[in-house]
Amino acid sequence: MLALLIVLFVMGTIASCGWDVQEFRNRELWWWTCIMGMEAWLMENPYAGLLMATIVLGLFQVGRLWYVLRASLIPMAAIAGSYALMAPHMRVWMLPYLLWTGAGIGCFLGCYAAIGLWIKDRPFRIWTRETWWGMWGLYEDQPLDPHICGQANRMHLLALSALAQACAIGLVWMGQWWALLAWALSYLPQHLNTRLEQWHHPNIGHLGLIGTGLAVLSLVSLPWSLATAAVGAVVAGTLIVVTKDAWSSHSATGLKDQFAWSSAPWYRVWRGAAGEPWFDSGRLAYWRAVLREVWLPAGPKAWLFGFGTCTWFVKTYQIAATQHRTYTCAHNEYFQQLIEHGLVGLGALLLYLTMGLWRLGHGVVEQQAVYLVAAAWCAVALVSFPATLLHEYHRADEKQEHWFGSPGLNVWTFIIALMAEAK
Repeated sequence: MLALLIVLFVMGTIASCGWDVQEFRNRELWWWTCIMGMEAWLMENPYAGLLMATIVLGLFQVGRLWYVLRASLIPMAAIAGSYALMAPHMRVWMLPYLLWTGAGIGCFLGCYAAIGLWIKDRPFRIWTRETWWGMWGLYEDQPLDPHICGQANRMHLLALSALAQACAIGLVWMGQWWALLAWALSYLPQHLNTRLEQWHHPNIGHLGLIGTGLAVLSLVSLPWSLATAAVGAVVAGTLIVVTKDAWSSHSATGLKDQFAWSSAPWYRVWRGAAGEPWFDSGRLAYWRAVLREVWLPAGPKAWLFGFGTCTWFVKTYQIAATQHRTYTCAHNEYFQQLIEHGLVGLGALLLYLTMGLWRLGHGVVEQQAVYLVAAAWCAVALVSFPATLLHEYHRADEKQEHWFGSPGLNVWTFIIALMAEAK
């Protein structure tokens, strides 16, 4: 820590070289880089510190980082500092209160969805009030996604619903069986969105519940849980291959395959003129293109250490512009970690998650309840981005702002990480 303080003292005052071409910007970047390095060093959980260290190391791989300083780096430093300060003070007795809060949020979203069934018109705004704490109220503004319960995106709502249900299931595991009522109400948003037509996204809600179910099974029998997960992965992979051909030949629904199996984009199935992608929403094709055209050609350095912190969009934008729609983030926290921080960074992330899950699964019953929620998060992170901060992007020819991400899921990620540290 002393060494980092000396570096901060010197470079934050007189640095005229670094990531940017302007000396004041370089000094500001040295300031926050050293802060993040000290946070990594001071974290009580060594695996969390190692994961944070990969982010700090990634800062030295990027030129002109100042453009993401306020949008990403300063919030990262604030979150990491809060985690480092609070984690040592987390206690097991706090966990039921936090789990009930999560289940209560799920109940609120369930009631929100029920009101959306009662009010058919879109958009609607009810009970809106301007208060000292800001504006409060219920609203639905999306005609195509009529049950998003104020979360702005169906996928974010489904992820929150799955995590809230995992909280309720964890409470049942603790012996508080009345939490089943909270689970049933928390499931309503997921049920209503699953029933919608034009479904072309992986159902994150069900994926989260699968993660929770496998975690419950692992508490009973770890070998059976691993075997079930392996069989499920094989079945899912087989269904992807089989249903691709089945959907493309199903003329009654108007689905047709516009590309050969071996051509790019990879096994995307489109809905006629509407241009709707297959159930994966183009994710698998995009990931494959990034691997083949960006990551693998970059060589050993990128394979080991990636391209650097906050470089996903910069490195993949050309693919988005020529082959796919724009993915401002990977929609897969593990894959994004691989691209930005390489095999070393992905290994640090998996080590942090594995050790945390192992500790929770072998802890007292309250910790096992958190284990179920953490397992749901790990499943959701396969096709979504709960740890990626809210960010903005719009094309040069567009004046309207477009924001991507979910502050709610960011908060849940932070709380789950803290709950995992309870002793």
